Amino acid sequence: MIGKVFGNIEVVRFATPGGRLVIGRCVCGSEKPHEARHIKSGRIRSCGCNPDAMKGDVKRMYRIWQGIKQRCLNPLSRDYAGYGGRGIRVSLRWRRSFWAFLADMGTRPSVRHSVGRKDNDGPYCADNCEWQLPDKQTRNMRSNVWIQIGNERLTVTDWCKRFGVKRVTAYWRISQGWDPVKAVSTKGRDILEGK
Repeated sequence: MIGKVFGNIEVVRFATPGGRLVIGRCVCGSEKPHEARHIKSGRIRSCGCNPDAMKGDVKRMYRIWQGIKQRCLNPLSRDYAGYGGRGIRVSLRWRRSFWAFLADMGTRPSVRHSVGRKDNDGPYCADNCEWQLPDKQTRNMRSNVWIQIGNERLTVTDWCKRFGVKRVTAYWRISQGWDPVKAVSTKGRDILEGK
């Protein structure tokens, strides 16, 4: 049982020889002894706390962890098609333990940060995840249009910033059949400006 999660409790060690009693660590952070059979059967699912009433960073991190698991593992989740439905998985270590997720990621640096995958087609795991700000998360979206100019590959948005072209202008040009490089690098008026 050690290391397994039952409800909101992770079994961390035996409290008695033979394992009749175990020490369970609840998502709220408290550790208490419980009868192993009650945890296994689902009779005990927390230390008695209400996980929704947890305080501070632990509560926020728990919700982030639950969100990752929902979109990757629950076919009924509204986000499943873009995650679990296309093969995005959660590492066994993170699936089994909120505490392992918390140990690997640490608490988020600010409320603007969210868990981002370095490889957008890779799994949620310690090696592939980091805290990212919204601009980096946006660059990692599958819907981005990437353009190679010389040895550099950037999104349309990044090239537009570099060349001083409005993003909406570049996307309109591309939709009208412009060469993508010219669409992001050509300055000048077009029919969208002034509207």
